[in-house]
Amino acid sequence: MEEEVSVYEQVDHLQHYVGQTHDVLTQHEQRIQQLENDVHELLETIHKLLDGQKEEKDSMKRKLAEFEGLQGKVKEVVHTATESGRMVNTLEKRMDNVKKDAFSSVVISVIAFSFLVILSLFLR
Repeated sequence: MEEEVSVYEQVDHLQHYVGQTHDVLTQHEQRIQQLENDVHELLETIHKLLDGQKEEKDSMKRKLAEFEGLQGKVKEVVHTATESGRMVNTLEKRMDNVKKDAFSSVVISVIAFSFLVILSLFLR
């Protein structure tokens, strides 16, 4: 036996269902709006991060270019230092040769002077 439901009860039930459905739809719309806002915030954050990464990348490129320039200058300094070291070694060798020659000349001069002094003593 089925109970007969009156039309008023059916309409009342439908209105209650529609009311609940409307509330649920409103909640879903609010949730969708919140999710859209969250997505927009996330997109803005991603754009900011990408911009920051681009700036960091550009900064790193500039620093790398500076580093390469400095590296070239260091190579020049090392090359110049090597050349200077070679020149110093050459000058030291020349100084040693000049000292030896000067010493030899002094020795020869002393011997010649001594010989002349002795010779002059014998001649007197």
